[in-house]
Amino acid sequence: MKIHSRHLTILPKLYINFFTNERSIQAHFQSNHRRNTRSTGGLIAIMDEEGSCRSVYCHHDMYPSHACVVLPEHYATREALLALGVLSTLGCSPAECNAYFRDRGEELREPTHWSDRWVLAREAFDRFWANYCYLFMDGEWFCSDGGGWTPVVGWLE
Repeated sequence: MKIHSRHLTILPKLYINFFTNERSIQAHFQSNHRRNTRSTGGLIAIMDEEGSCRSVYCHHDMYPSHACVVLPEHYATREALLALGVLSTLGCSPAECNAYFRDRGEELREPTHWSDRWVLAREAFDRFWANYCYLFMDGEWFCSDGGGWTPVVGWLE
């Protein structure tokens, strides 16, 4: 992962907060990370039957007012979304997504595997600098901004 100079100023604080208080990491990203970025990146994940998760990163348009609507309304077939690999933008269908492999000719980056949804929620923000994570489990979509998992319907209210 390439670390930009703007990330270096928040890394020490991030690690201190991570090991002292899980809510601190959420507050840290809400106050510092989002205002330092030009895009709203996020992870899109599926929880498998045994509880492990697979995810792909999407660089743009992952704010809840977009992703919390698009994912439940248009992605009944989630495997097709993960098969695209890393995305630049999330569209209303796999054909409308801008995928780095399919549309830009870059190397296919396979989905990231996570041991469970809690590891995904805790580590995704550090590893991918994601603003949000979206997870399909138990037949519905959930969203996390570094804390717990909330049904996407709760993000839109």
